[in-house]
Amino acid sequence: TITLLEASLSDPRMSAAAVDALGIIGHRNDDAPRDRIAAALETRLGAGGLATVQVLDALGNNGHAGSLPAILGFVRHAEFPVRLAALRALRGEPAPEADAALSDAMRTDPMAEIRRAAAEATASRVDDATRAALGDLVLFDVDPRVQHAALSALIARMPIDPAARPIVQAVADGSPDPMLRLHASGALLPR
Repeated sequence: TITLLEASLSDPRMSAAAVDALGIIGHRNDDAPRDRIAAALETRLGAGGLATVQVLDALGNNGHAGSLPAILGFVRHAEFPVRLAALRALRGEPAPEADAALSDAMRTDPMAEIRRAAAEATASRVDDATRAALGDLVLFDVDPRVQHAALSALIARMPIDPAARPIVQAVADGSPDPMLRLHASGALLPR
């Protein structure tokens, strides 16, 4: 199946379906040859536009650590959809370089949707840099959707990252946004 999909990557009529299928195989099959899938997908990264977005999504689904340099090459891309796909592709990547890229996007990207996607991609991380970046977003970002995404990511981290709890407590105690306070307060209730 993988051989057939690899061959289909060069067929303009089949390449989009082949990219999606390769990403799904890597995601759903523990025995999948992720390195081979990643290598095949990375050959399509130069396609540009939405094809690049699709390949980045598939690389993220495939989850091969060897794809990290290729994905990182797109986190500051000029095109919004490409940056967004690259950041989302980092969601399962535990490397410090991925943490740094997500933290940087949360702090510096001018587009709220990018900051929000970076926040959402950090929910399963425990590093200090992404926690601090999430704290900055929830407390200081001007876009309420970004603040809510950052708070949700901090709440999701609390079981694995106890240091997220004081930030959530600070939001519950002092956020000017009543919805943020309510969300944070609810997350702090004993289970």
